[in-house]
Formats: sequence, structure tokens, C-alpha cells
Amino acid sequence: MTWILSLLFLCSCSVNHKIKIKQQPCLYPHQGYDFTLCRDFTYFVDGNKYIVPARFTTDLASIPKILWSVYSPNKANTIAAAVIHDYLYFCPQEMTRREADSIFYDALIFNGVHTSSAFKYWLAVRTFGYTHFNNGAYCSMTISRIRNDFGITRTLGVG
Repeated sequence: MTWILSLLFLCSCSVNHKIKIKQQPCLYPHQGYDFTLCRDFTYFVDGNKYIVPARFTTDLASIPKILWSVYSPNKANTIAAAVIHDYLYFCPQEMTRREADSIFYDALIFNGVHTSSAFKYWLAVRTFGYTHFNNGAYCSMTISRIRNDFGITRTLGVG
């Protein structure tokens, strides 16, 4: 069974993104189990700079409460990846769901989540995340994507 899951993973998530997170997101409790970003949260994927805007609200990870003792939605090393993933699902711009899920996995690995745990988180979003993906959405907030190579700047989104 494990080899089948591993094969599924390799076929579905073969892109390895270079993730860089310089500072973990600043969050405050919002309502219920949701949190809100205190300030813009910046991260890099393959040399491109992305910003999740301040005041974005996230549930961190939509993990059923019955599983929280095993996979906590607010474990320190999963928070940044969860914020990134939630925002990419909410406001994917030109990104596919598969790309968002792949970035989520790579962000988990960047933050020190063990490969087997990161795979389980990734498998859960690949299996159940389709109902939350906002396909084709362009947010009212501007998202900047700055290409580091050659100093070319490109902004996505509408303001």
C-alpha cells in the first residue's frame, strides 16, 4: 500500500519548488478557529516573491477535529505552509490547484516537517481540497509577484 501512495505522490507532485520563507507569518485569533494575518506575509517560490496581504483570514488547515491530536492545524512548522496554501486556494490567480498543492508540500518540507508527514498533508489536500479551490478567481487585492532574475517586475491581480 505504501508503495502505491508513493507512486501516486511522485506522479502527481513531481515538481519540487525552491521555497524560501524569511519570517514566519504574524497571526492573531479572529473568530472561532480562524486566524488573521497581522501584516503582509512574504515568501518566495522558485525565485519569485509572493505576498499574502495583511488581514487575510485563514483556518490554517481544514483538519477534522477528531484528528487534531495526530495532526494539529496549528503546529508551528505547518503554519506558514497552511497560510500560503489557504491563500493560493482563495486567490489562485493563474495557478492551478496542483501547483498550489505542490507548493504547500514544498513549504512544509522547507519548515522542517518530516517527509512522511508532509506527504500525508499533501495527500489530504489532493484528495479533499477540490471543494475549497476557488478556480480562476482573481482577488480584489493586488498580489505582487516579483521575478528576481534580471530585475523584471510583474504584478498579478487587480486592485
